[in-house]
Amino acid sequence: MKLFIPLTAAATVLLGTAWAQQIYTRTDVREAADRIERHGDEFKKSFKDSLKNVDMSDAEKRVRDSVDDLESATDHIKKDYKDGHYQDARSDLDRAMLLASPINRFMLRNSFSPEASRAWMNLKGDLNVMAVGFGVPPLPDLLPASLSSAPAAAARTVGSADRLYPGTLPQARIQREVRHELVLLPYYGVFDNLAYSVEGNTVILMGQVTRPTLKSDAEAVVKNIEGVDHVVNNIQVLPPSPADDRIRMATYRAVYGLPGLDRYALEAVPPIHIIVNNGRVTLDGVVSNQTDKNLAYTQALSVPGVFSVTNNLRVG
Repeated sequence: MKLFIPLTAAATVLLGTAWAQQIYTRTDVREAADRIERHGDEFKKSFKDSLKNVDMSDAEKRVRDSVDDLESATDHIKKDYKDGHYQDARSDLDRAMLLASPINRFMLRNSFSPEASRAWMNLKGDLNVMAVGFGVPPLPDLLPASLSSAPAAAARTVGSADRLYPGTLPQARIQREVRHELVLLPYYGVFDNLAYSVEGNTVILMGQVTRPTLKSDAEAVVKNIEGVDHVVNNIQVLPPSPADDRIRMATYRAVYGLPGLDRYALEAVPPIHIIVNNGRVTLDGVVSNQTDKNLAYTQALSVPGVFSVTNNLRVG
């Protein structure tokens, strides 16, 4: 595990990763730590002002609640960094980045007031400066383009994918709609894995998630797709475990911090999904080549506390 070490006044942070092209001085990182509490307060206020009198879904309400938690995390980051407790500040930043990821996707996919948008860009900028300083992938500026569906051999279809079922959309279009809705779920992240198959007018949801609400949210959005009559929800909710949480973060840093694999961290939902259950790690998703698949496996296997690694990454 790499810990952030305070830099001398003349030193710079230049990480050899695809997501760390900017050079930051110690002053840059310190100033970001000084600003982050104020920017967290400003974003919380402007975000909630923008949502006044807005009828929100349950998932959107959870994003709103996460803004409160993020604001609290920024307070801790400033205090711990100012007091020289850099390991604690690193832990605070890890938590803040996990909270900020669904908020970032929510901000990217919705229109907000100029004040809220500006406040988010200010806070996001501070988080990203500190993230690069601590060797953590920053928040991206793009929404994910795709979500992996279940392997073709596992998905049963009735007739042609273009066949119109009575009162429904073509099956191929349902597949696209399911993928679109799932990948934009606010809390879908790198420690979750969602897959699906379409059988006529029935969608079967599969995979593993760390939050029970993500399982119910996935079913809810798929049920609202035109042409879907039934949803079979076989998503597994992983049991809560502080030990598994530590392994998740350590594996994330080991995989996405490696030059060559770091470019995958640029996506809003990084394509290498890290599923941890009782110390056993499963890698799911898609990578560009066999070398990357092997590197991800080796990095995950090197994490202390990991009992085994199953490499389900697909090359494509």
